[in-house]
Amino acid sequence: MAFGMGILSVLTLGFYRFWMKTRLRRYYWSSIKPGGRPLEYVGDPLEKLLGFFIAVVILAFYIGVVNLILMFVSFSLFDGNTVAYFVSFIGVIPLWFYARYRARRYVLARTRWRGIRFGVDPGAWGYAWRALVYWALALGSGTLLWPLMTHRLEKFRIDRTWYGDRQFHQGGTARMLAKGLIPFWALLAFFGVNVWRYWAMDDAEALLGLALVVAPMLGLAWGWYSVRSFRLLTATKTAGAIGFCSQARAPRIIGI
Repeated sequence: MAFGMGILSVLTLGFYRFWMKTRLRRYYWSSIKPGGRPLEYVGDPLEKLLGFFIAVVILAFYIGVVNLILMFVSFSLFDGNTVAYFVSFIGVIPLWFYARYRARRYVLARTRWRGIRFGVDPGAWGYAWRALVYWALALGSGTLLWPLMTHRLEKFRIDRTWYGDRQFHQGGTARMLAKGLIPFWALLAFFGVNVWRYWAMDDAEALLGLALVVAPMLGLAWGWYSVRSFRLLTATKTAGAIGFCSQARAPRIIGI
């Protein structure tokens, strides 16, 4: 199904993609059966197409007007376009977070189970500025505050999610997620110490070899953290008297 619709998307220069995503979601949703009753996806591809055109208009305005102003200011004050490119890139980041929240809200608002739909409260701009702050803290701390960011942003999303009149709640703390990042932090510290040592010795070959060895190990450690945090966050979600659990395991997920 996905292969055939992918070919149609290519032949229609991408326009069939909106119908493809709708059909695939209906297929995926029908395969998820809590209590033996499948989920329903009732999204409309024309809505996606309209949303795409709106996004194109917004991006066209941003690229054509805002970037032109940034270029003028950059050349006037800094005699170059580097500052304009940097500010333009930073300006797109909140739009990306905004779009992620809106996309989640759209999908859940068109998802039903037993005839009752899910929903998400408005809050895309609130999510966007929070995401910017937490990402800055997480990266600025060398990922030490990454568990805090993971928990707080998940809590913001989940606490605004509904199933009918039943509100979801995200419990737990960021501290419970920190243990999952210990292998990643240990590898990062090991890499940092040895980079400094090889850099002082001017040994580029050893530095390259170290990077080739440590990089995949960092990827595995990050995968382990992602699966573990998902499992813990799922276990601390509630919807009234309803609880949730996940049996996802890192070796299985990484293997896939």
